[in-house]
Amino acid sequence: MEKQFVDLLTEELKLQEAVAEEHSHLMNITFGEAKRVASQYQKEVEKCITSTETCEEERERVEASLIRERKSYDIVGATSSSNGLGRGINTACGPFNYPRLERFLQTGNAWLNLVGAKAPRISPSLLHFQLF
Repeated sequence: MEKQFVDLLTEELKLQEAVAEEHSHLMNITFGEAKRVASQYQKEVEKCITSTETCEEERERVEASLIRERKSYDIVGATSSSNGLGRGINTACGPFNYPRLERFLQTGNAWLNLVGAKAPRISPSLLHFQLF
């Protein structure tokens, strides 16, 4: 009778060991899968950061270009006014605008909002202005 009890305990221990090994194996698989997914997310985050930086650099470049253009048009307008040509460019062409540049900047700002970037936005007052 005692031998049967020992055999039953031995069998129970072997079953528990088998269950523990199976559980350990499944945990290792789950852990490996979690590491793989985390690595994929990290790569996506790095791509997003790079894209955000690129977009921000381009936005700053375009904003600087717009400011340079405004200054050059101010100079041209001042020169034409001093030469007696009236109000310069605006008289002949109407208010100056940049439809393609405006679309680009709006798209860039919308994209920055989408990814939640903490970057300064371009104000609409930079896009619509009177030269004189």
